[in-house]
Amino acid sequence: MTCLARRDTAVTGQKPLTLSSLPITFTVYKNHPPYIWPECSVRLPSELKMADCPEESSATFSCRLNLVSEMSALLSLLAATLVLVANVYSQDLTVELDQGIIQGSVGSTVSGVTFYSFLGIPYAQPPVGELRFKAPQEAPSWEGVRDASTVGSNCVQVEGSVEGSEDCLFINVYTPQLPGVKDACSLLPVMVWIHGGGLISGSGDPSLYGPGYLLDREIVFVTFNYRLGALGTVLVTFNYLLGALGTVLVTFNYRLGALGTVLFTFNYLFGALGTVLVTFNYLFGALGTVLVTFNYLLGVLGTVLITFNYLFGALGNILVTFNYLFGALGFLGLSHSEVSLNNGLKDQRAALRWVQQNIERFGGDPARTTIFGESSGAASVEYFMLSPSTSVNFIPCCVFTGLFQRAISQSGSVLNPWAYVDTTSAQIRARQLTRLLGYTAEDNDDIYNFLMGASAENITLQQSNVTTERRASESLAFVPTVERETGSGGEVFLPATPLEILKSGNFTRVPYITGFCSAEGKATIPPNTWDQVNNDFEGFLPYDLNLTIGTTESQHAAALVKKTYFGNETASIANVEQYIKLLTDTIILEGVLRMVNFRLRYNSAPIYVYQFSYEGRLRAAHADDLGYLFTTRFDHEELESNSTELTTIDRLATLWTNFAKSRDLGEGLDLPWDPVEESKQTYLDINTDLSVHNLLELHPERRAIWGALYSDVDN
Repeated sequence: MTCLARRDTAVTGQKPLTLSSLPITFTVYKNHPPYIWPECSVRLPSELKMADCPEESSATFSCRLNLVSEMSALLSLLAATLVLVANVYSQDLTVELDQGIIQGSVGSTVSGVTFYSFLGIPYAQPPVGELRFKAPQEAPSWEGVRDASTVGSNCVQVEGSVEGSEDCLFINVYTPQLPGVKDACSLLPVMVWIHGGGLISGSGDPSLYGPGYLLDREIVFVTFNYRLGALGTVLVTFNYLLGALGTVLVTFNYRLGALGTVLFTFNYLFGALGTVLVTFNYLFGALGTVLVTFNYLLGVLGTVLITFNYLFGALGNILVTFNYLFGALGFLGLSHSEVSLNNGLKDQRAALRWVQQNIERFGGDPARTTIFGESSGAASVEYFMLSPSTSVNFIPCCVFTGLFQRAISQSGSVLNPWAYVDTTSAQIRARQLTRLLGYTAEDNDDIYNFLMGASAENITLQQSNVTTERRASESLAFVPTVERETGSGGEVFLPATPLEILKSGNFTRVPYITGFCSAEGKATIPPNTWDQVNNDFEGFLPYDLNLTIGTTESQHAAALVKKTYFGNETASIANVEQYIKLLTDTIILEGVLRMVNFRLRYNSAPIYVYQFSYEGRLRAAHADDLGYLFTTRFDHEELESNSTELTTIDRLATLWTNFAKSRDLGEGLDLPWDPVEESKQTYLDINTDLSVHNLLELHPERRAIWGALYSDVDN
């Protein structure tokens, strides 16, 4: 290894600074593990030069200066170097967008890799005042330099009390590369996280979806907020954590919010023999990494992480996160010319368009963008594959463009019964919300005017009291619905039902990972659960079976399903595991696997299926896998270097970032993970060990029952 100190060195993307007559530049040292120190490239006076670093240098980066002039000259040089290095980092962490200039900050990953984060960047106009219930509008601009070291506000939601703001459409970007990369060959893959939260809560906050694991793998990470609940017709969040060496993390808020500060320090050690030791420590970061988040902060070595309120990362990637509106503020289903439907999804689309237009300025490659999400975020990922306004088809061996080129859904699907509502039910729920707010008019014009004047706090408080037509299988009131006309919503996002689009084959086909946790149904059990299971089991049948409660057909189906899970036993805490299996299948698993079958009908891009069944301190319940992808505020104990938990973290981050980089998914893990085919349906089981199994042999008795019940629906 040789320390750079050539007088003719020009550092790409860096402007030489001058102090008196001494010009000094430097660049990040990112291509020579295991060092995590920056590489200094100093244009020295002719009297001074840098000597080769000794081969044994590993714990420190201490290249000796050969003293040819007076010691006073050396001390002056060192002092100037320190001042200038600090100034370079302060000045070079700016990015010029079409909207204006932003000033970012520096962080480091769990392993100490440096990254750069740019937080709280508006990706659309605040949806306030006359813009409430409207589709997102073009992002605002600003004068001067905008501070991008902290996240923007979360979208309005209830966390004990109402918190957040309607002004919440922010995106966050995390990258392992200093801004200003111009060489297209140096651009990193981008991962954009869409957070979950039932479309009524969540954000890209790094305290939930930190990039500390994923940005060690050279990606860019992005997160964002989007509108939730009734104020967005549905709030969809992208909370994802990714991180990796050479990765950029980008995150944004989609009418939600996220914290996002980065602390960096410079420690300089001077030795008697003329040695200079310069180290940069970044919280939430990695060497050569840019971290950008919209309500989510993550970090990884040399990684850019892009997420939508979700943080993930990978070697050589960028992570992006953002906020979007959810709940009634994001998914109000009122039929009115001034109400845009599916605003939470449209927020997400606006965030993805922002990424395509801007991510190259953070070192990310817009043509290598992976979107991923969990739960309602996973369903959002699939909605993007169904929407004609975002679709792009995959052509093997060819380069293609679009809002995204790869996709990952974790524990969620548009075919889950909670993920979609018909337009009639959406209208009923909008009227019910209005009555809960104390207004009894039936005219849609009057209802619209009333809701425009209602406080976001009251709307958010009351939306959770809106009841749905079914119980267990359809628990979310404000979710996506069909748009027959644009109204004031601009481009239609969902022109037909998910099932109609899937049957037609007119959906985006890109490389895709989908999967589930082995115990999705583990949850708090309400006191009256056993009475409902034993005496009113029809209420547990998924509504999308299109069965009318009380009919012979519905009663027969209920009896068949109940016998499959409970036999002749009375449901109780004694056989609670059977109840967990019932919820796992009806709420998550069947929708995920039905989507796999639909994609196989029109297969032109690879599909990978996994099951997460590892149980460490976390179990394998819904969302437990996220603890192995993201650093969170709930992490209290350091993991032992040889623990199976640390191994699981490494495996998940490697699999996801390999996928984002278009690599063999099993690279580095000594296990092939092949795509699903009609003739060879396999899945990867992620447990203490990785293993491959036959998908057709997964819970065969349970799946046979649901296959028979859904056969008329899906064909």
